[in-house]
Amino acid sequence: MNRYLALTLMLGGCTAASDVPNHPLVGTWQGQKMLALRTTQYKYGSETGYWTAGRNEFRYKTEAGTVESCSFALTGRVLVMSGCRLAGRYTRTP
Repeated sequence: MNRYLALTLMLGGCTAASDVPNHPLVGTWQGQKMLALRTTQYKYGSETGYWTAGRNEFRYKTEAGTVESCSFALTGRVLVMSGCRLAGRYTRTP
């Protein structure tokens, strides 16, 4: 019985999706403007571009090529950004 369980778990692990899990910021956020963060792209109002984030720094590059960064804090469904044009309080939308 234990051998079958071990074999099942091993084979299940081999066939599991190998996708990298999403960053905790990925999702749609409602603030003064809607902020939509996909895996690598963002949309802020009508502006689009690419983003990346570290532990507490959010960096983004607009389609026009402007690179900016700001600090962020994430607590549950609340995202607070400061020090950039995106500064403000956002709430994750379902």
